[in-house]
Amino acid sequence: MAPGNEQTAQQGPDTREMLQLFLEAIRRHLVRVVFTTLVFLLLGVGLAMLWPSKYESETQFVLREARIVTDAAMMADLEDIPLQRKLISLENELSSMLRVGAVLDELQWKEWLETAGHPSRRRALYLKVKSNLDIGMTPDVTGGINATISFQWTSPSKAADFVNRLRDTWIVLVEDGYRKSLETEKERAEKLLIEREREYQAALEAVRTYEQDNDVP
Repeated sequence: MAPGNEQTAQQGPDTREMLQLFLEAIRRHLVRVVFTTLVFLLLGVGLAMLWPSKYESETQFVLREARIVTDAAMMADLEDIPLQRKLISLENELSSMLRVGAVLDELQWKEWLETAGHPSRRRALYLKVKSNLDIGMTPDVTGGINATISFQWTSPSKAADFVNRLRDTWIVLVEDGYRKSLETEKERAEKLLIEREREYQAALEAVRTYEQDNDVP
C-alpha cells in the first residue's frame, strides 16, 4: 500500500503544474481569444442584418372527391397506378417549371420578367422559387384529398400572392381537366350508342329481308 500512496503523491504536483501552465497560457492569449470572438460575433450580427428575412405563406384546401382529380384529363397517363403515386405525380406537376412559370407570368414579377430571353437565368430563378415551395397532398378518410401549399419569399405579399394564385390555377386546371374528360366520355358514349343503333337497324332490316325472301311471317 505504501508504494501506491507514494506514487499518487508524486503524480499530484505534476497535474497541478500542468493545470497552472494551461491557465497561464489562457491568460497570455486572453486578449487574442476575446478579440477573435468579438470579430466573429460582429460578423454574424452583420450578416444577420444584411441577409433578407423570409416570410412564409400557406394555404390549405380539400377536394371533396378524389375522383375529380384522378379522372381529370391531366391524369390520363396515370390511370393504372395507385392513388398515392398519382398524388405524388400531381405534386411534381404542380411544382414543375411549366406550372410555376405560368403563375409568375400572371403575377408579373419583375425578377421573372427580366429573365425573358435568358433561359439559364430563368431556370435559375425557377429553381430558387421551387426550393422555397413545399406541396403536400394526402388522401382523406372521407374520400377527398387534403392539399397544402406553403411558400417562403423575401416579400410577405409576394409569398401570399404566389400560393393563392398557384392554388387557384391548379384547381381550375383540375376542374377543366375533369370537365374535358366527362365531355370526352360523353362523346364516346354517344358514338357508341349511334353505332349500336346502326347495327340494330341493319340487323332488323336483314331479318325483314329474310322474311320476305323466304315467305316467313
